[in-house]
Amino acid sequence: MSAPFSDAMLAERDALLTLAPLGLLLWFVVLAGIVWLLAVGAPFAVRVAWQLGVDPRRRLHLASSFTRMLAPLVALFGAMVPFWSRAPTVSLIVVVVVVVVVVAVSPSSARNLAAGVMLALRTRPRPGDQVRIGEIAGTVAHISLTRVSVRTGEGGVTLVPAADFERLPVTIGTHGAAVPIEVDVKSPVPLDDAALQRLRRALWFSPFRRAGTEIRVVCDPVGEGVHAVMDTWATRASVELERHVGDLLRRNLALPRPPVAASTHGPDAAGDEVGP
Repeated sequence: MSAPFSDAMLAERDALLTLAPLGLLLWFVVLAGIVWLLAVGAPFAVRVAWQLGVDPRRRLHLASSFTRMLAPLVALFGAMVPFWSRAPTVSLIVVVVVVVVVVAVSPSSARNLAAGVMLALRTRPRPGDQVRIGEIAGTVAHISLTRVSVRTGEGGVTLVPAADFERLPVTIGTHGAAVPIEVDVKSPVPLDDAALQRLRRALWFSPFRRAGTEIRVVCDPVGEGVHAVMDTWATRASVELERHVGDLLRRNLALPRPPVAASTHGPDAAGDEVGP
C-alpha cells in the first residue's frame, strides 16, 4: 500500500513542478479581483443604493450577505483549482492542515466565522435595525463574517463578535433605541404660533409617532421654513418615514385660509351708512 501511495505522491509532485508561473500568477490576479468584487464591491454597491433611497426596506441585505459569505469560499476553492487538477491528494492534505491549524491557533476566530455565516443566512438583524445585545444597544451599521458594527446612541461604533449573537440574548427593534426623524420643509408663507400648533397637531396624530414622546416643530432662523423632530416606533425604513413626515407637513402648510363668512344683511352690513 505504501509503495503505490508514495509513487502517486511523487507523480503529483512532478506534476506541480510543471506549472507555468506566469499562468499561475494571472490566475491569482483574476481570482483576487473576483474575491474583491464579492467581499467589498457588491456590499459597497448595496450601501450606495441604500444611501440613494433605492432600497428603503433594506431587502438587498440578503444579497450583500450572500456575496460576503461566498467570497472566502471562492478564494479557497479558486486557489486550489490549479493544483487540484494536477495533485488532488496533496491539495486535500494542504486544505485539511490549514483548517486544523486555524482552529487550533485561533478557536475564537473559527467560532466567529461560523456564527457570521449563520447571521448571513438570516433575515435579521440587518443594517439599520435597532438591537440590544447584552449591555450594548444601538443601530446595526455593518455586518461582516466575523463581527457586527453597532452604532450606539453616543455616536461611537462598537464591534460585537458574531459569536455573541449566538451566545447572548438579542433584542431586535427595541422602542427605546428608535432614532428620531428630522425633516426640514420650506414654507410658502411666514408661520405664526397658530400655524406651528397646527403642524404639531398633525404630527401628534401620525400613526408613526411613538407613544409618550413629544413633537418639536420650530421655525428656522430665516423664517422661510420649519424644522420638525418626531420620535417613531419604527426602527427601519427611515427614508419612507422622512417622506411621510415631509408630506404631512407640506399638506398642512398648504391648507387654505378659511373663507370669510358672508353677511346675511346685504351690503349694509359692511359698515356703509345708508340714508333714510
